[in-house]
Parts: sequence; structure tokens; C-alpha cells
Amino acid sequence: MAHYFFNLLAPGQSSRDEIGTDLPNAEAAYLQACDTALELSFEMLRERQDPSRHAFEVTDAEGQVVFEIPFAEVTRPKDHRPRFTEIHASIQRNQERASRAVSELKTNFSRTQSLLGSTRALLTRI
Repeated sequence: MAHYFFNLLAPGQSSRDEIGTDLPNAEAAYLQACDTALELSFEMLRERQDPSRHAFEVTDAEGQVVFEIPFAEVTRPKDHRPRFTEIHASIQRNQERASRAVSELKTNFSRTQSLLGSTRALLTRI
């Protein structure tokens, strides 16, 4: 388990998390930050406050910033997050690019082996 601190950033002020939370990894910390940001945003909206300029700065036990998540990213996810079809297409493109790269590497390796064999044969003649 890692220890994470969720510091609240607001225009002109910040509130440091002095206690922190034990979570298994950064992904769990990200999900926790999203859930908490959404809850705080609802509370702020009920009080007629704008949460869009607030954010969480998540740090590790050493005080290093792991990530920052603006409340606007959580309250308006369509504006900031790619859709699953876009993510799937990106993964597909990367897989195709990787397959081409592996194929090129195999071809170049075979050529190199052949050239090395020819070089050895020439060297034995000398």
C-alpha cells in the first residue's frame, strides 16, 4: 500500500491534507480523487459556488506530486476525456505500428545475419 495526500487547490488558496490515505496504487488514488472531487463539486453547487476552478493535487508520502486533477475534468468529462471509440482506435493504430516495427526488425535481423555470414566467409578466404 502507498500513502497519498489529497491537497485541495482553489483560486488564491490551498488546503493541505495532513492525514492522507493508504491506497494500493496511483490508479486507485486517481479514482478516489475523482469521486471526492465530484462529491465536493455537488456540495459547492448547492452552496452556489463554482467548483470548476478547484483541483486536487495528489502527492505521495515523500511529497512528490503524482498528478493533479481539476474538478472541471470530473464534472465535465465529455469535454476533457476521449471517448472509448477514440481510445480503441488509438490502441488499434499502436498495435499495427508495433506489428510493422517487429516485422521490419525481423527483416533487418535476417539481412544482418546474412551479411555477417558473407563477411565470415570472405574473412576465411583471406
